[in-house]
Amino acid sequence: MLVDAWRRYGMPRVFENVDSKYKFIVLASERSRQLIDGARPKVESSSKKPTIIAIDEVLAGVIEYYYEDKKVTVANGEEDGKE
Repeated sequence: MLVDAWRRYGMPRVFENVDSKYKFIVLASERSRQLIDGARPKVESSSKKPTIIAIDEVLAGVIEYYYEDKKVTVANGEEDGKE
């Protein structure tokens, strides 16, 4: 999955929004699973494949996740506080 993103977008772009390749892979794979289970895409993608759509979403910065009880938006890495 990460290799596909590197080929498609270039390695520097992959790490603009996510600080490690492991976090990128986990976010994209979790989101891909959500898409497979019926979630609606948050961005328009040129692909119908859930893994590519998930990668596009992570790169677009529209995915939020929780790290140590703090909400983090991928777009800028800001912590929004405990929730």
